Parts: sequence; structure tokens; C-alpha cells
Amino acid sequence: TAQRVRYTLPAESPVASRRPSRAQRTSTTGGPVPHGGWLLSMEGFLDLGEGALPETTQEVGQRIGAVKPGDVATICLTPGTEEEQKCVAITHGNIEAASSAIAVSLGLGTRDVHLLYLPLAHAFGRLTFTSAIAAGVTTAFARSHRTVLEDCQVHSPTYLCAVPRFFDTIRVRMESTRRRMPAVQRAAVQGALKLAERSMESGEPEGVLGGLNRNVVEQLVEAPLQSFLGGQLRFAISGGAPLPLEAGSFFRLHGIEVLEGYGLTETFATSHLNRFDDNDLGTVGFPVGGMECKVDEEGEILLRGPSVSPGLWGAEAGLRSHLEDGWFRTGDLGSLDASGRLRITDRKRDVIITANGKAIAPQAMAAAIRSHPLVAQVLIHGDGRNYLTALVTLDRERASFFALDAGLKGLTFQELVRHPVVYDSVDGHIAEVNAQSPAHAAVRKFAILEDGIAASTGEVAPMDRLRRRAAEERHRRLLDSFYQEQY
Repeated sequence: TAQRVRYTLPAESPVASRRPSRAQRTSTTGGPVPHGGWLLSMEGFLDLGEGALPETTQEVGQRIGAVKPGDVATICLTPGTEEEQKCVAITHGNIEAASSAIAVSLGLGTRDVHLLYLPLAHAFGRLTFTSAIAAGVTTAFARSHRTVLEDCQVHSPTYLCAVPRFFDTIRVRMESTRRRMPAVQRAAVQGALKLAERSMESGEPEGVLGGLNRNVVEQLVEAPLQSFLGGQLRFAISGGAPLPLEAGSFFRLHGIEVLEGYGLTETFATSHLNRFDDNDLGTVGFPVGGMECKVDEEGEILLRGPSVSPGLWGAEAGLRSHLEDGWFRTGDLGSLDASGRLRITDRKRDVIITANGKAIAPQAMAAAIRSHPLVAQVLIHGDGRNYLTALVTLDRERASFFALDAGLKGLTFQELVRHPVVYDSVDGHIAEVNAQSPAHAAVRKFAILEDGIAASTGEVAPMDRLRRRAAEERHRRLLDSFYQEQY
């Protein structure tokens, strides 16, 4: 928006070095910006550049040569899950350090093909692109997030980066397809899956039997998933949110490692990453690219390293440092094991304090509930309340698979949301999650939302992250109703 552009622009510099013609000015900004430049349409901006090129070629070369690693290269917006989005200044040095770290850690090379569907407006998407450039990887751009699987068939990527929901949706789709197979075929696949599980647990037996088992697993377990993803996938990277253990285990069982990593906009999406030969599901692995990590006495993760941004950018104050003695406070809670591997537990500001003073990190509970094949988003509520409640939304594509499996074919999505079979399925799953949780951390009541928790209403940030405060405010009356009768 024009308001966002005005906030982001540096106060001491005009937008353009020359006054644009009237036709080049965008008609939606209401005139010049306060510091003397003009906001242009993209067409006007390109026209201005082409007209100036003959007389500025030498100056452009000089400016390129003058660039230093500490100079600001770009400004990335944070997702803004619980507050106003921040403008993070990313330097050339940040980009080079992060991109090289990922390229080296993964052993990327010119034979690789990367399929990119993540938005380039955010750091994770940009990092996947710049790390591919650093390693000479061919990048193919997906037409949209809805066509990724179709585009895999066209480009046959050797790796791709995605948010966890992408992997979990594939798991649900394949499991649903298998449940509808003819009995003989389904039994053969189940047998092959058991062979794969035994191979993972104890290693393959030697000799002819081991070779036969390996062939069965490749043909009935690994080949269908590889075919789904273009046939050449070596690995995948998950980021932006916690990867469900069910999804990571499913891909591992099918011969593809999904490497979970960790990073923030302020670190150009780079901090930690699991390794091919040491991929511990449920953790984000070890620091990469010279990153240092420590956890303070309150459990907050602090980072220091070459990919950490020097600060935030504002229109009035310019660059403002967000570091404390060189360390960046992430706002995330986590723990380090003896080897230095990092596990993320929650966002510090998301911790729920109940009326009886119990501190509860809702992320783990929400992730456990989201492991149900139907569930898309989960809002855990309970700040200042006597017990926890939840709002649940369903995934439309998964709901269609569930309908086929449950004999509910032909019902609309709205009818499925209200159907007792659907409610009982989610209710039973939440009961199982509660059984593995302390009494004070159990979800006592929940509702399935028909209209969902959506980005269009400001409740979901980019990268599929829930804006908890916005969702609570929108559904305040429903949440309050959970506590009007004693449970």
C-alpha cells in the first residue's frame, strides 16, 4: 500500500532522481511523498529507468563497485503475527552469509533444480532463491501455491522448500488414496510399509533377502511419492512453522528426508538446519554459517552471527539497532541439548497464563491437534481463564478425502463442518491429545468454525502463521460463551 511504502522509504532520499511525468505517477497515492519524491507505478518506474540509462551507465557501475558488505541491500517485512509488521534492514553481507551457509550445508550444485513457490516478499522465499543463485542451481518458479504438484511434474525438482502444511497435505492425500485401494493392492502396500519400518529401525538384512525387500520398498513405497513430486527429489526443507512429526516420519519412511530449519526475518531466515546424516525430527538441528546460539534463564533463544540484521528501518529514524551486546533476542522459547541441537517450544509472547497461575506453551498442544487429518488451524485460548478451550478450522481438500473415507460423499464443506461424524472424529482426537497432557493443559471445550480462520480477515499471517490476538478478538463472543457455564 502507499502507506506502507511511505513508512518504509528512507527519510533522507527521494524516490526518484528526476521528477516523473504526470502519466508516470500512480493515481492511487495522492501526490508526492513528504520528503520530495514521487510514488510511481511500476510502469512509470520502468519507463523512467529506460530513459535515464544512456546517461547513467557509468554511475551505475561506480555504485556497484562501491557496495560494501555492511550496506543495506533490501528491506524485508516481518510476518506481523501479533503486532505491526517491522521493516528489517538486510545487508549484502547478511544475504551472502546466509545464502552460502545453506548452499554449503546442503551440498547444492549446478545439477540441482529447485522449485520455488514461496512468496519473495518474505525472507524464507528470498533465501531459497539467493542460496540457489549462490550454488548455481536452476530455479523453476511454480505458477502458484495451488499448482506446486503439477509444476513438479514439469520441472522434476531435486529439492524444494515449503511450509509444513504442504508436506502434511501430501501425507493425508496419499494415506486417503491407499485406504480406497482394492484389498489385495492395499495389503501389498501395507506389507511394504512394514518392511520399510523394519529397515529404518534395525537396518536392512544382508544377502538376497535384503535385496528383495529393498526392491519391494522402492516399488510400492518410495516410487509413488517420488512420482508425485516429479521423480528426482533428493530432499526437502520445511520452515515457517513446526513440522508435524507425522509428516516428517511419513516422508522419511518413503525415502525422502524433510530437513526442518529455523530462522527469522531478522536473520534472513537462516540460523539452524538439520543435516542429511543427522536429521532429528522435532528439532531444528545445529547452527549454520557461523551462527552462535544461547538460551537465557527464561528460555528465550538469542542469536549472534553474520546473517543477523543490524537493525530495523523506519521512515523517521532510519536504521535502529535491535541488538543487545551483539545478540538478537528472537522472542522464541527453546532448549539446547548437550550437542548444541536446538528445539523450539513456543513464542515467548504466546505463553498462556491461566487464572490459577499455570504457564502453558500452546504451540505443542496446537501442533498435536493439527496432526488430525482434517484440521487446518487451531487457536488455543485460556489467558486468565480457568481452563483451556480451542477453536478449530478444517482443511477443505482434506475434508473431501475424509468424506470419501467416511461414506459422506456428496456433502458440501459447510455440511461436513456441522456433521456429527466429523465432530466426533475431531473430539476423539482431542481426547487422545488431552490424555497425554497434564490436567491443567487439557482442552476442555472446542468448536469447529464454519467460516474458518483466514488471511482475508487478518487472522493468518504470511507463511500460514496464526495471528492469535486477531483471531481471539474476532471470535470473542464464542470464546466467552465457553466460560459462561462451569465445566
